[in-house]
Amino acid sequence: MKISKKDARMWFQFFAALPEDEPLMPHQQEIALAAFAQIERAVNARDARLRADISGLKTLNDRTYYVGPEDKFPRGCKSCLLGNGVLL
Repeated sequence: MKISKKDARMWFQFFAALPEDEPLMPHQQEIALAAFAQIERAVNARDARLRADISGLKTLNDRTYYVGPEDKFPRGCKSCLLGNGVLL
């Protein structure tokens, strides 16, 4: 289910105002998931625009972002992020 940004915001505010112990009905759960998906799409689009504005931005296998010379990125940090153990 896709919903508009305006509707996603309205539903998000509605669900946030509900008491914590009140369960959502099945159709409300579908609306809540659609609202979260719309919010996630908006945040991802904003993040992509912001990353595009940073000149020289690099990524390490999509685990982290950095700028500067690759050889200055600490080897220990690289190995930890990539999961291949600490390299000394």
